Amino acid sequence: MITQEELKELFTYCEETGNLIRKVSLSGGAMAGDIAGSKNKRGYIAVKVKGESYLLHRVIWVMVYGSIDSKLGIDHINGIKDDNKINNLRLVTQAINNKNAKKQNDNKSGVTGVRWDKVRLKWVSRISSNGKLIYLGAFTNIKDAAKARAKAEIKYGFHENHGRD
Repeated sequence: MITQEELKELFTYCEETGNLIRKVSLSGGAMAGDIAGSKNKRGYIAVKVKGESYLLHRVIWVMVYGSIDSKLGIDHINGIKDDNKINNLRLVTQAINNKNAKKQNDNKSGVTGVRWDKVRLKWVSRISSNGKLIYLGAFTNIKDAAKARAKAEIKYGFHENHGRD
């Protein structure tokens, strides 16, 4: 990663929008005053700096705070991958980042951590925390299974945004 000083020579960070504005024109056509970066396949904004591609949220973090511990990642608190306002970013472990994940695409029940068990003919509620899958119970009513899951999310320190669409 390049240094905070190098980044500040190349860009201005706009806290209101979360955008980086180029200070220097590039030979490839990007002009001073342009918004830097473009969305990648995963929905994050990436920016080229001195021939290397970096995720914009990581560049912004370094510009604002100076460095990133290599053992930590940056979480978009609201889950919007291209919202790079500094108040939407936080430095966290992967385990903490996982506790702020969106609902999985293959979820059929509509409730994170709740699935229909065809053998028991009940709704099963579970949660993963610190690498362990924790069984929360089997319920005849999906609302009860969802309540068990919600209680467990509080107990295990999940972010309030976890499981959002």
